[in-house]
Amino acid sequence: MPAASVAVAIKLVREAEAEAEAEVEAASREHDASVNRLSRSVE
Repeated sequence: MPAASVAVAIKLVREAEAEAEAEVEAASREHDASVNRLSRSVE
């Protein structure tokens, strides 16, 4: 595989990893907000 193709593949993998990490962080924030709403409704 030519070096340019390897560089493109690495770039795509890094972009996919960053996107997946952002999705996990967003899901975590949504979960925290949901837990906060539930705890307030129980009080």
